[in-house]
Amino acid sequence: MDSLTSFSPHFITREMVKYGTISKLELVCTSQCRSSTTLKIRLFTKEGISEYSHVNTGTGLQGTTRHLISDIPIMVSVIDAAATKIQGDAYATLSLAINGVIVYQLAAGYVYRQKGISYPVSLNNDIVPGRGGYRVVSGADPVAGDEIIDSVPGGQMWRILWVRFNFVTSATAANRRVHLRFGGAINNILDVFGSSDQTASLTRFYSFAPIGTIPDEVDDLSITISMPSEIFVVGNDQIGTTTTNLQVGDNFGKADYGIEQLYEQDA
Repeated sequence: MDSLTSFSPHFITREMVKYGTISKLELVCTSQCRSSTTLKIRLFTKEGISEYSHVNTGTGLQGTTRHLISDIPIMVSVIDAAATKIQGDAYATLSLAINGVIVYQLAAGYVYRQKGISYPVSLNNDIVPGRGGYRVVSGADPVAGDEIIDSVPGGQMWRILWVRFNFVTSATAANRRVHLRFGGAINNILDVFGSSDQTASLTRFYSFAPIGTIPDEVDDLSITISMPSEIFVVGNDQIGTTTTNLQVGDNFGKADYGIEQLYEQDA
């Protein structure tokens, strides 16, 4: 028997199915990104090597591109070719579509400079397995007399690790009690507060973190308040303050948030 005619490759080609010669084959890439991102889709088939660009504008919401291919890929990867992303910046899913219908999800996961996603599946584990991206994010700087109100970008979900801000009180006599709240725009509010008040004409630095029992909340200029360890805030919901006896001249500084940045719905 002729060895060439008897050869059967260890991968699928369009000739192996009856409708193969008339079917439209596409790679469908869907991603969620926290900033403008261009990912590269690189593949080879028995026809040769190809490359496509997948562009996401970075709104945090899903973006999809579709790419016509000549044959079913033997191997394909989605990579951060520019090597500018870190873990959590971009989450991508790559699927195979036949005649416009997705029939198989090839690969999914975070894509960044040290890691892509591939089919067949390779041992490309995340640097921090099972986690998102760790970030420090600064909120807006409120004007005097206003509370802190910051929103999680649409499409993202934040796990709150810690929050820190300063609070300067005016000369108006009053006992202010600062509450940190999570939610309110979409979900019910989780309200976290301590047992210490701030009086007139003082500057205090507030720190909220899951640190358990605190023998003394106030130390010099710092007020430290414990909060739950598993607080998740979804996209377009809020983080902010509600202050008892807030006065017109009182002034919050911008809040800094230590977060694990995730996506509200994986692509």
